[in-house]
Amino acid sequence: MKKAKEYARIIIEDNYSEKSTKNTILELCNEIGELIKQRKIKRPQAAAAVVSEICDKWNSICRKVNKSFGNELLREGGFKEFLKKRIGEEAPELLGFI
Repeated sequence: MKKAKEYARIIIEDNYSEKSTKNTILELCNEIGELIKQRKIKRPQAAAAVVSEICDKWNSICRKVNKSFGNELLREGGFKEFLKKRIGEEAPELLGFI
């Protein structure tokens, strides 16, 4: 798992390409699953804490990238919205925990 500054560096060095941004989002989604497995999480409330942790990481990435480019390219809270949409399609019963 990478730190927020590492993800931000990749996006910045790739000049905010669509590919690097999508890859970052995919890796963050994978991190959620990895953390849930590592921590042996069973309850939805505990999984929601992991989601919140990764959403905070996304927000940190956004601040670093946006500061580097001098405008808002990535939106804080956007990863959480993405997850809500995705989870809503696949497991709507979990939406209340995010």
